[in-house]
Amino acid sequence: MENPSCLTGDLVGRLIERLRESGRFQMDGWTGFFEFVLALRFAWLSEWLRKPDPEMVELECVYLDLLLENRARLSTAWGLS
Repeated sequence: MENPSCLTGDLVGRLIERLRESGRFQMDGWTGFFEFVLALRFAWLSEWLRKPDPEMVELECVYLDLLLENRARLSTAWGLS
């Protein structure tokens, strides 16, 4: 999952497709989906900081950077743009 090609692949694509089909999110909710994913990662980061687990803190920071650096690509693949 820590790779942009995995985040744009079939597994994540099907997950988002099923979420859309479920009707649990209003269309307005999809406009902030990427930001929601980032916020969720900050929740994990806080968990690793509380432990403390420096290796996971580093990994989470790398993952946050990966998400931000690939925002346009991911948003397109996830059907957000």
